[in-house]
Amino acid sequence: MENQPLYSKVYKLNNHGTKQGIIPRFVHQMLDLEEIAFMPIGGLKKSYKYINVAISDFTSFYDLNQEIKIKRNEFYNKLISKEIIETQENGALSIDRTLETNLLENVKAFFIKGRILINNWAKSDVLTDEYFDLKNLLIVNDSNFIKNSNHYLSLDEHRRYEYLLKLIENGRKQFLTRFNNIRARIEHENFQLYYSQIELINDEIKIFEPLLDNTAMYELVDFFYENILNLIEKVMVYYYGINAYLNWNKSMNLFKREEVDFDNQLYEYVIIPNQEIDKMKRLIK
Repeated sequence: MENQPLYSKVYKLNNHGTKQGIIPRFVHQMLDLEEIAFMPIGGLKKSYKYINVAISDFTSFYDLNQEIKIKRNEFYNKLISKEIIETQENGALSIDRTLETNLLENVKAFFIKGRILINNWAKSDVLTDEYFDLKNLLIVNDSNFIKNSNHYLSLDEHRRYEYLLKLIENGRKQFLTRFNNIRARIEHENFQLYYSQIELINDEIKIFEPLLDNTAMYELVDFFYENILNLIEKVMVYYYGINAYLNWNKSMNLFKREEVDFDNQLYEYVIIPNQEIDKMKRLIK
């Protein structure tokens, strides 16, 4: 079961092809890196569970973020055009909030789906060995993260994953803890998201975006979306890159392309011979 072919399943998963970028970035790129990284020790494959458990959450998270952007633009455009606004005799505005109500439900779902994505990725065991296990680093409290990080470092005289542990530590400090706190409030408290404030000033509609955790809400959603996916990608590609560097006795390295073309399978990260290459940045030294 663990070693059955993957490619026949992933190209049309959730109707996502190369144009959207999410499948090439988190499936095709990762499969290529994993295959090369572990080729010298038998082509170890851990991706089957990752594909089946986690990748549907990547596409769902992507789709939801796109839907929030589309609905937000639609709502704002209809406000600006006054299609969903009526001015009453006393000058007060009567606003049809149906679109915004649906939009706020999408924002709540964003945090719930984001947490599911993070959990399923960590539990997929795609990045697990004797010196590193995402389950014990990503979905634990701060004290256990520190304890587990120190434990893994103590096991490995080469400290091969020290950079990965730092990536995760920084991610926890910079956005993951905040994201999880908001998600917990949404799921476990009588939590309320507020509507935009709409005013008519000199016959012009002014829209003031609601705040979430003292930040403009839709900017915060974009911030979390980009940072969650960037952290996942970076941890995965460096895990494969470090293993390639060691398994190939430093003759192979992880590089970052300046020019990316998903349609032609030119992914951003690639493992290739360890030498200077034009328009490529060598990442492991």
